[in-house]
Amino acid sequence: VGLNNYLMILADPRFKIALQNTALWTITCVLFAVGGGLIFAAAISFRVYFHRFLRAVMLLPWMLPASAAAIIWRLMIYYPGGLLDSALRAIGLGFLIRGWLSEPYIAVFSMIVVQLWIGTGLQVMILSSGMEGIDPYIYDSAKIDGAGLIQRFIKITLPLMSRIILVSVILTASGAITMFTIPYILGGAGGSIMIQVNTLATLSYQEAFIYHNVGKGFAIAWVMALITFLVILPEMRSIWRRGE
Repeated sequence: VGLNNYLMILADPRFKIALQNTALWTITCVLFAVGGGLIFAAAISFRVYFHRFLRAVMLLPWMLPASAAAIIWRLMIYYPGGLLDSALRAIGLGFLIRGWLSEPYIAVFSMIVVQLWIGTGLQVMILSSGMEGIDPYIYDSAKIDGAGLIQRFIKITLPLMSRIILVSVILTASGAITMFTIPYILGGAGGSIMIQVNTLATLSYQEAFIYHNVGKGFAIAWVMALITFLVILPEMRSIWRRGE
C-alpha cells in the first residue's frame, strides 16, 4: 500500500494525541529525571549528612519491576478509594482529591510521576558513578582557592560530567519515547481513558493487536524508531568522531 499507512496515522487524531503525550513524557522525564538525578548524585558524591539514606531511597524503586511498581501505584491513586485519597481525607485535605487516573491531563502527569519515581534512581546511579571518577585533588585545589560547594559543582562537576550527562539524557529520552508499561497498566490496558493517555508505544500495540490494523501499528512503530534514532544520533556522531 506504499505510504498509505503513514498517511492514515498522520490523519488520525489518536496519533496526534499519542505523539503529544510522548513528547511530554520525554521532555518532562529528561528535565526532572536527569536534573533531579544530578542533584541527588551530587548530594551522594559530596557526602551530605543523609547521603546513605538518600542512596537507598533513590535506588529502591528502580530495583522493582516496572509492572509491579505500576500496580502498586494504581492501588494508591486509583479513584475512588485509593490510598492517596484516603490519606488526604484523613489529614483534612479531601478537597485536593482528583481523578488521578480518570481525568486525562491529570492522568498523564500522574503516570509521568510514577515513571520519575521508578527511573530517577538509575540516573542517580549513573551520574554518581561518574562523579566518583573525578579526581578529588581537583576539588581540593578548588577549596584552597576559595570555591564553595555550588561553585565546585558548576565549574568542575558539570564540565567533567558532560559526556556522562549526555548518555543519561539519551537513555532517559529513548526510554520515555518507547514507554509502554506504565501507561498500559495505569490506563486500564485499553479503557476509555487510554485514548487520551496513549503514547506511541501503546497506540502501536492497540492498532496491531487489538484492532488488528497491523500495517498502521507497524507504521507507528517505525515513526517511534525514527524519533529514537534522532535522539541517540548525537552520541553516535560523538563515537564516530572519537573513532576517527
